[in-house]
Amino acid sequence: MEKIQISIVVPIFNTEPFLRSCLESLCQLEEKCLEFILVNDGSTDNSETICNEFLQRDARFLYLIQNNRGLSSARNTGMRSATGQYIAFLDSDDHVEPDFSSTLLKAIQENPVDIIGFNHYYLKGGIKAKVNSCFLKGKRLKKPEILEYLKNSTWNQALFFVWNRIYQRDWLIENHVWFDEAVSLFEDKTFNARAILASREQYHLDDALINYVFFQNSLSQSTFKPFLLKRYEAQFHSLISIYTEYGVIDQPGFAVDLATNYVGHAFLMQINSLYYGHKSMVSGMKEMRNSDIYTFSFAHFKSDSRLSSFVQILIILFKNRQFLMVSLLFKLSKALR
Repeated sequence: MEKIQISIVVPIFNTEPFLRSCLESLCQLEEKCLEFILVNDGSTDNSETICNEFLQRDARFLYLIQNNRGLSSARNTGMRSATGQYIAFLDSDDHVEPDFSSTLLKAIQENPVDIIGFNHYYLKGGIKAKVNSCFLKGKRLKKPEILEYLKNSTWNQALFFVWNRIYQRDWLIENHVWFDEAVSLFEDKTFNARAILASREQYHLDDALINYVFFQNSLSQSTFKPFLLKRYEAQFHSLISIYTEYGVIDQPGFAVDLATNYVGHAFLMQINSLYYGHKSMVSGMKEMRNSDIYTFSFAHFKSDSRLSSFVQILIILFKNRQFLMVSLLFKLSKALR
């Protein structure tokens, strides 16, 4: 039996409308040294029927079922079953390019480093656009170079996705790089933070190999997000723990970048959720401001010209606990759109 080179983990939860397209793209990959690990995370739609259809068509598929425990758990389940030299992740509403495996197998042979990254396509409304990752292409990046990307991750999106890179499996296991199952929001960030800090070398390709499909009704696009603060707190504490473990939290740039993420990005997402929610915006902001997230963030945050003047005003008001003013200005901005 041919040795598996790449294990592709596909977590599945109620993505029936997109699943067949995703799995079809895997079927069309010609190499036999691949395995496709489908992890059904308690779907209640017809995802299982579709998975069984592909199990019959292609021996490279492996099908696992678990009770609904979330994306991080599903990915970990897939990782534990993987036998390939490298592990890739594919969301079940996305699909790979036809040259996905041939391009990566060549890259593995030429540059067998801890992480091999690539670009992706963004599909929305029938328009397909190439999106380049932030990393320098065509050069082996060593630890000092890699850390420079990490300390600016809020803006360069170095932590954003796990599906635009592959990871050496043995190295992941040796360094205890798993998904934090307590984190249920932007799970990729904590995984990539640990992976990047543990990595010795990375190599990034200029090829776009994954199609990320935007659809309006996804969870990430919904306006009201229950328990959003608690979910951000879980992510925040996980990142702080990882940065502390690897000794970078006190190095120049890292704390500022974390603070910028939570003040410049997470803050607005939470305010928007409060606007659409049933809870008072003022009481919700009081709870936010008292969180460890903002105690830490306002101790390290530096004003950034990349944030709009309006956002900077909201941040200043929020920092100084002028919650009613933040609420009134945010509601006015919504009304004027």
